[in-house]
Amino acid sequence: MVSRLLAPALLLALTGPGFDGCQGGPSGGVVPPGTTVACFTDADCTPMACEDVRCIASQCMVVSTMRDGDLDGHAPPPCGDDCDDMDSHVFPGQPELCDGRDQDCDTIVDEDAAPGAITTLLGTASDALSAAAVGDSIVLTDTGFASGVRVRAVDFAGHVGSGVPVIASAIDTVDVGSTTTGGVVVVGRPASSGTDHLVETYPIDITAGVLVVRAPTTVATLTAGLEATRVRVEPAGTSFAVLWDDAMGDRWLTMAAWAAPVHVGTGASVAPFDLASDGTTIAVPSDRTTITFFAVADGTAMGTHAFTSGLAADPLTTAATDYIVGFHDAFDHQLAHMTVASVLPMRAAPSEGSGLPLRVDETALGPLVTRFDPAASHRMGAGVWALLLPETLDSVRADFTPMMVSAGAFGTPIEFDVVASPAGTAVLTNFGNGGSVLTVLACQPH
Repeated sequence: MVSRLLAPALLLALTGPGFDGCQGGPSGGVVPPGTTVACFTDADCTPMACEDVRCIASQCMVVSTMRDGDLDGHAPPPCGDDCDDMDSHVFPGQPELCDGRDQDCDTIVDEDAAPGAITTLLGTASDALSAAAVGDSIVLTDTGFASGVRVRAVDFAGHVGSGVPVIASAIDTVDVGSTTTGGVVVVGRPASSGTDHLVETYPIDITAGVLVVRAPTTVATLTAGLEATRVRVEPAGTSFAVLWDDAMGDRWLTMAAWAAPVHVGTGASVAPFDLASDGTTIAVPSDRTTITFFAVADGTAMGTHAFTSGLAADPLTTAATDYIVGFHDAFDHQLAHMTVASVLPMRAAPSEGSGLPLRVDETALGPLVTRFDPAASHRMGAGVWALLLPETLDSVRADFTPMMVSAGAFGTPIEFDVVASPAGTAVLTNFGNGGSVLTVLACQPH
């Protein structure tokens, strides 16, 4: 008699709203109806619909209007959408972990899981490393063995292709970038005759697994004393923009459709050397503290934003609908989303690597802040500190120390570059004669 009095009370305590699943079925009593056969375990009880039936005091009793074996508030099919009713850490809406399982029940494994650092030592040595994504590969410049410049394709597993010559003559500066149709190498070099210097672009693509360099186009002819000291190329609209500083300290910007290069600023060579495009405008540092915007269509100046505390070392990237800009204050660095019209509220940059020069890149994983320390005095060693953030810029999703990003490398790093494409996200650190390190940021289940 005592057990029969307790059963309804237990039923009332365990039923009610707040669950995701079928709410049908009987509201209590023995299941199936009318049976008088005693049960011994829960397995002896058969539900009529989506209710949770348990063996209580030898009677099959409905203890909840929804079956929920792991008590995570979600029922299994066909009553709900819990793909593993034996694990309370698996249900729709649960954050993904990097473990080869589908935590959020969307049939996709490990998407949005915090990545790890997969490091590969490359046998490439170059005194001027630059990298860009072309298709599913990474293309690296290679200037370490002979005059001129070559390019190599590297996949995200670290397999290095043969060097392909771009130009064999002496060069002043080089960069490689992505385009909507492949990639492009930009070279500043002396002209074949006379004292002039050229800024040239060489389209590249990968056809049937073979890296191909196409015929060049001259972007600008520079007279004596105005040779390009550094060049940078970035996608812009359906084409690409080329930025360079000349030997007199002036900064210039151009695109193929423009009538002539645009003068960004006088003495701008002291400013951070960077550019980004949202497809309609191009943002460029025009001095130490100012970002100037130019129209992709024709190079018309569209406005400026001035930052009283100064810009970061590589301050610009393009987010989904705007820009992200990095700048520093008296203590460290700040980050903010930015449009031509406004700068949105600031966020403090991650404190890891505090005080080191900061770069920001948009990746398929989210905004990536990288900080470069070539000196071994830093407590985590020389190299690159990489920090993955959400689009809100208000926390750190994943933290990669220099020891992780440059695992296995020795010596003093010279420079680094970041590659971001749908195919993957990677940091390449150049150790000069010590070779280079490819660090792919990706989920790697154990």
